[in-house]
Amino acid sequence: MTGKSKIALVFLAACILNGCGKPDEESAPAADTTNSDGAGGLKIIDSAAPPPAMVQRPAPTQPAGPAKDPVREGPVDPELDAAFRADLTEIARLEAETEFNDAYKAARDARDKFKGHPRHTQIEEAIQRLKEARRRAVGLPYAVRNLGSAEPAEVAVARQELMGAGEVGFIFLRKAIRTTDNAKVATEATKILATLRDEAAVPLLMAKLQENPPDDLREALKSAVRQLAGKANAETLAEMYQLVKADTTHEHRDMAGRLCQIYVEEVDRDKDKFGELVGDPDARNALREYVRNALASDDVALQTWGEKHAAVIGVIVNGLRGTYFKGQGLEEVLFERLDTAFPATAAELKAPGANRQDLSIRWTGYLRVPEKDEYRFYFKADDGFRVWLHDKPIADVWHFAGGKEHKAGGVISKGMHPIKIEYHNKGASGHFSFEWKAKKMDRRPVGKDDLFTPAWSGMKAE
Repeated sequence: MTGKSKIALVFLAACILNGCGKPDEESAPAADTTNSDGAGGLKIIDSAAPPPAMVQRPAPTQPAGPAKDPVREGPVDPELDAAFRADLTEIARLEAETEFNDAYKAARDARDKFKGHPRHTQIEEAIQRLKEARRRAVGLPYAVRNLGSAEPAEVAVARQELMGAGEVGFIFLRKAIRTTDNAKVATEATKILATLRDEAAVPLLMAKLQENPPDDLREALKSAVRQLAGKANAETLAEMYQLVKADTTHEHRDMAGRLCQIYVEEVDRDKDKFGELVGDPDARNALREYVRNALASDDVALQTWGEKHAAVIGVIVNGLRGTYFKGQGLEEVLFERLDTAFPATAAELKAPGANRQDLSIRWTGYLRVPEKDEYRFYFKADDGFRVWLHDKPIADVWHFAGGKEHKAGGVISKGMHPIKIEYHNKGASGHFSFEWKAKKMDRRPVGKDDLFTPAWSGMKAE
């Protein structure tokens, strides 16, 4: 029996047995702002608001009384029980292979054999289900075959027949994905299962992805997994994680992106809960390494994906992202680098390929505040600068600043706070310095360990 058959077999056996018909400190949290002004015109900033609500899954319906194990409602001979379970498994196997007549016969035989078994009613349920399956299965093998037709009208009719066949249609579609050599049939079957929200098919789709299928089928499988994994159970998420962990080519980056989303939205960036959910205590670090490797790739599309997820999963570095421009207007980009030295001197502000007498720079990242306090900032620049904290301007001396000290201040809460600094220089000299102090902190430069930015592809340190 193949691994893919086992996936469907386990699902169907379950049907018969049970009856069927806070942000990382590193990863730049958002902070709330109030309208109260602090010293120097800086808005009072408070990021102590509760974290975004976790996405809650519906709670399972609880029985009115204590749950009972039907197998233990009366004395059951262990050998008889083992034989009962073996027969149910065989019925499920036949059903998964669309051998409904054989499955029906096996179920009738089992009904006679296990009349005294506490779960005898489940065999009766299987018989009724298989009766209906035999009726609805008429014509479905031809519908599956016609999914590979070159005639769009035939494909449309086949889709309608399979979509209208209920659980029996699901069984035929899953079997087609497992067994067919026709990539078009498998592609169409995958699309139908995604449309019908067959979440139980996710393990099968992921297993098929590992077989290196043709491009069209691969894209259909990936798209279906993206759609269906949103409500995947813990077992499926664990399987997704294992695929991502073993993926050295980033073929499964869509799954990795979904795991990043779960890390943020469903466990509120709690690494322990995330590890428990996917079955690996070190899952967050493994996912971070996956994103880092994407950033280091030569593939531009993969680099872009890595940049998108770097902050989400907490792949960050000390310093600010410095974007250097030719001229005063922040328009013609020359290059980018990781800047960690503040104050920055004229020599440190020199941009390769540009005259430092005529350049502008934009620094972006996050300022980590050690504790809630009243802070005062001190800026000096030659020539001009402006600063935003949480997109709120706190200093704007874009004209010639003349090297004079400029101040801003206010109450800021503990945590990571988005910061943007823009600077320009026109002349032989040039410098920019950035210092701060608080009631509980002596005045000092804002240093490398105070600043953070998401890693990006092609990142070079200053």
